Amino acid sequence: MFVCCDFLQEQTVAWLTISVPEKKNALSSAVMKELDQNLRTVQNHPQLRVVILSGAGGTFAAGVDLTEVAPMTPEKAVELDYLGPFWRSLSSFPLPTIAVVSGYALGGGFELALMCDLIIASDTAQFGFPEVSWGLLPGLGGTQKLTRLIGPYRSAELCFTGAFLTAEEARSLGILSRVVPEERLRETVLDLAEKICQQPRTSLQRIKEAIACSQETSLSAGLERERQLFFTALATPEKEERTKRFRKP
Repeated sequence: MFVCCDFLQEQTVAWLTISVPEKKNALSSAVMKELDQNLRTVQNHPQLRVVILSGAGGTFAAGVDLTEVAPMTPEKAVELDYLGPFWRSLSSFPLPTIAVVSGYALGGGFELALMCDLIIASDTAQFGFPEVSWGLLPGLGGTQKLTRLIGPYRSAELCFTGAFLTAEEARSLGILSRVVPEERLRETVLDLAEKICQQPRTSLQRIKEAIACSQETSLSAGLERERQLFFTALATPEKEERTKRFRKP
């Protein structure tokens, strides 16, 4: 068992923890398979509002497991669809996801955090893409997600050099939502999750879809999709219930 799943706050929060401390939570095929299975399971939980993803042992994830990558050929990677199923599950997950980062989030670990909607980090966390030093490059969305966040020049510098960012540097670039002391990390994340959980599930889903659309389409297409989502929200029971007091007698 490489992933622990806990339900918190009256079943509205699912907290998934990667636990392979002897490998600094390296993302092997087995780890990713368990994460994928957990995501598919919690997605069907009717009360769920938020998924939190963290790593055990003081590290988020130190990258993809190089013992798997070293002998990998292009043909084998294509045949296996290497790490693809989980990445697609996370990218299409309909509810808010929060990455909670302590220690290292490197390579695939950094990409995993970037796939979440929010990243909360301890003040000792470090982020980076060291793949270039192994003759590789980020292959799980890193160049695409990071460039959209911080622009091509800064992204190129980080990927070309393999340099690490401190938590404060990552926050100043707009990569992180918050940076807090390690001892307050769990408390901060659960407080944020509780605020999100107070909101209607259908609204959370629509907001997430609209924001995702902004990253994948033109502005005009994104504006049109936002309007469509707003119009569909007008017919939801949650809207009916929460706007009662604004109706004229």
